[in-house]
Amino acid sequence: MWREIEPDQRYDVEVDGHRLVAYGFGDGDEVLLCLNGGPGLPCDYLRDSHGWLK
Repeated sequence: MWREIEPDQRYDVEVDGHRLVAYGFGDGDEVLLCLNGGPGLPCDYLRDSHGWLK
């Protein structure tokens, strides 16, 4: 069963006039960085499928 997990942190960042959004889940010594492209490509499939690693 799929369960949506809210991120622990949300960061809105502007780079060269473009708005980026980053989400943080949990804390620890190891980091998994997932990137996706756009414009118009939603990040839900990437964020939600890896959120359970928290």
